[in-house]
Order: sequence, then structure tokens, then C-alpha cells
Amino acid sequence: MKNMKLWILSGILALLSGACSEEENKAGNELTAPSDLYVERIDAEQISLRWSDNSNNEEGFILYIKGENENDFRELDRLGKNTTEYIYGELEENISYYFKVCAFSGSIQSDGATVLYRFIPFSDEPKITLGSVNGNDHCISISYLIQAKENAYISETGTCWSDDGSDATIKKNKQAGPSISNGETVFQVLPNVLFEYGKEYKIRAYMIVNSSVVYSDEQTVTLGNAGTSITFNWEKIENKSLPEEIQLFQTSDQLNGRPFKAWYAVADMSKGNLEFRVNLPSEATTVANQAKEFGSVRYQSVRTCGMESCTCAECRTRLIEKRCNSIRLLPDKQRVLYDKLRSYSKRHFPTR
Repeated sequence: MKNMKLWILSGILALLSGACSEEENKAGNELTAPSDLYVERIDAEQISLRWSDNSNNEEGFILYIKGENENDFRELDRLGKNTTEYIYGELEENISYYFKVCAFSGSIQSDGATVLYRFIPFSDEPKITLGSVNGNDHCISISYLIQAKENAYISETGTCWSDDGSDATIKKNKQAGPSISNGETVFQVLPNVLFEYGKEYKIRAYMIVNSSVVYSDEQTVTLGNAGTSITFNWEKIENKSLPEEIQLFQTSDQLNGRPFKAWYAVADMSKGNLEFRVNLPSEATTVANQAKEFGSVRYQSVRTCGMESCTCAECRTRLIEKRCNSIRLLPDKQRVLYDKLRSYSKRHFPTR
């Protein structure tokens, strides 16, 4: 009898173990749903369905379709793994269709990505006409004309490109353009930081209208010559009126064949002897006028009584007054700042 009880117990444990393993296996086979399903019109009869593959363990994808007068989706086709495009051409004009794509592995299916598309006569399809495409040393420029029906909803326009010889699509590289109205011509400039010098690109314009992507014809383009870096020779200036923590440098090199002078300063703030300030003028002004706002003081020493740091009340008061007076505020604003600084001083530097 003891052996019988042990055998029954072992069988129960084995069943429980098997159930856990099945749940773990099911969890391990969870599929990430595809996304970004959209429709591209190819010609008078065919469309292209494109999507993003977000899973790495699918067996393939299942495409579903449902017409506007149908209640349920029906399976359209099954595709292999890593597929992201499907060409379809059995649609009726002026009928709206829902398309859905799901990843699958065995009997498991992911959630689906869905898109609604209305198949209209090809002559009524929105059109985007490519104008000029030019590349120079600094950018690539492109112009294009948008044409669509009055009731068409244009959600985005822009430029897309590829650098591997394949067709340019919004799935590869794209730069959205400005918001425009139907019938407008767009001039879009793409900076050189988006491209590589010496490489040829396929480029075209696109627009997303009524959940469908429409492309213009393609052209090839390259950037011009890479610019050379601008370098200067900087000379240190000895200025005894500045504290030792500030070093001043200047250059008198040529820039584009013309005399050019510039200065910069380096300040060592680690010793606590300097105060760094930023002046934010309320309107456009000159450097000279900004200097006046600082009382013509270009640097400020915060050492007070000769000590590296001091918390005595007398030094704190002198320091506050010095800061307020150097800012040259109107009397009422100066008093407000003075009171705020005194309050800060009392909170953070208590008298011993």
C-alpha cells in the first residue's frame, strides 16, 4: 500500500511538472505583433501591402481581408517568415477594404496590424510630381507638387531615400516636409548630416493620404564636395589686469581670404575665486550695451576678507552689496535682489 501511495504521488507531480513546462513553452513562443501596416498603389489593378516585422520567432504571417459589406475577416494568404510586403490585385473599384496582418507560429497568432483602404479608379488617385533635385556641398534640395481630390486627407508629405540601390520608401530613410495644402509646390532642403559624401542616393517625394502612401518618380543624387574644417592658430595674451585663474587667447588668421580676429577666455572655477554670470538681454542688443548692464565689469572676484572662504556676517554683507551694485539695477529692483540674497545667505551660511 505504501508503494501504491508513492506511485500515485509521483504521477501527480509528473502531471504538474508537465503542465508547468507547457505553460513555459507557450510563454516562450509569444509573438510580437507586426506594425505600421500601410497600402501603396502600384497601378490600375494592384496594390502593395507593407508592414514592419517585429518578431524574431515567427513561422510566417497571415494576411486577412474584409470588404465593407462583410462582417468577418477571411484569410487572404499565408507568407513565410521575415516577409514585409505583399502584392494584391483582386479589388473592386469604389469599395473600402480592411486588411490585417498577424504573425504566426504553429497554432499561435499574434495580435494584428490593421489598415482601411478604399480602392478608387486609378485616374482619381492622388499624385505627387517630382520637380527639381539638386545636391551641393551643404545639402540636397528637392521640389514636388501635391495633387489630390478636395476631400482627400493628406496627413504627411516629405522626402525618402535609399543608399543601397533599392527603391526609396518611408521604411528606410525619410524626412517629413512642411504642412501644405492640396495643389501646393513644396521646396524641401535636407542637410548634409543626413547623408554621406561620395555616396549615390535614390530619392523621391511621398505623401500619406487616406491611409495610403503615394510616391513620386525617383531620381539619383549625391552631395557635392566635403568642406574642409576651419582651423585657427590661437595665441595666449598676457593680461595682468585679469586674475591668474583667467587665460585669454586671440587669433588673427585669415578666414575666406579676409582678416579675421577672435578671442576666447578659459576660466578655472575650481578654486572658488571667480563668479560666472550669464546675461540674457530682453531684446537684441550689442556687446557694449551688455557690458554696461554689468557695470563694465567683465569678471568678478568673490574673495572677500582674504580668506578662501568666510562665513562671518560682515563679509557676507559686503559680498551681497558688491554683487547688487555691480549689476546696476534700478533702485527698486536692486532692493528686491538685495533682500533675496540676504535671505539666501541666512539660510545657507548661518552665523556661528
